[in-house]
Amino acid sequence: MSSDALFISANIDDFSEARVQWHNDWKINQQSSLQFGVELRQIEGPDGIAKNNFNLGDFANGVTPIRYTGNCYQPP
Repeated sequence: MSSDALFISANIDDFSEARVQWHNDWKINQQSSLQFGVELRQIEGPDGIAKNNFNLGDFANGVTPIRYTGNCYQPP
């Protein structure tokens, strides 16, 4: 348990991913069926990681006292 201030350091970076997916749905019989699909996606967005000096899981779950994890935040 600590009365130290909460510090959060966030590292925001760009994120990019390309994905190709193949879809099909065979149901041959009972009047037959056949479907095909190809999907090409390009995803671009921000990616972030945050570091802090308190256990935010305890905070989110309402656990008290919130555990102090030390000084993992290094001010610039």
